[in-house]
Amino acid sequence: MVQGYASAVAIIVGHLIGAGREKETRNFENASLIFGLITGLFVALIVIAISPSFVKLFNIETEVSTLAIKSLFMISFLLPFQSFNIAAIVGLIRAGGDTSFAMYLELGSMWIVGVPLAFIGVLSWGLTLPQVYLLTGTEEVVKLLFELKRIKSGKYIHNLIS
Repeated sequence: MVQGYASAVAIIVGHLIGAGREKETRNFENASLIFGLITGLFVALIVIAISPSFVKLFNIETEVSTLAIKSLFMISFLLPFQSFNIAAIVGLIRAGGDTSFAMYLELGSMWIVGVPLAFIGVLSWGLTLPQVYLLTGTEEVVKLLFELKRIKSGKYIHNLIS
């Protein structure tokens, strides 16, 4: 659902930039990001609501079931951030022609923030799977900050047609 939304935003942004309508593109930014956030919240609420029933479909031990439900809750907590980031990176930044920034942001946040935190969380702090997942979600917040700065500056807009 979130990927589909981001693809739709990308099509609209590409069309607006290609038509030379930069002002309309800038007006579309906030609406697309807010709707991306709302989409993430909506999906998160669905995941939270169905998690216990979904886990019951599997014949697993109580301890594994509890861990699965906790993990799904952590995933749900991060979904609004991830949804916002997908709308920003795929829908605006990449569609605006700023593919290098998108690539460096994705790689940098993963390898500078996410992977080291997962490594430290497991090996040094002895965190559980849901805790490690939540800790690595810090990369989503880091991405969000850089995305917002790039989008507000308008530097992501590159008319590839002219």
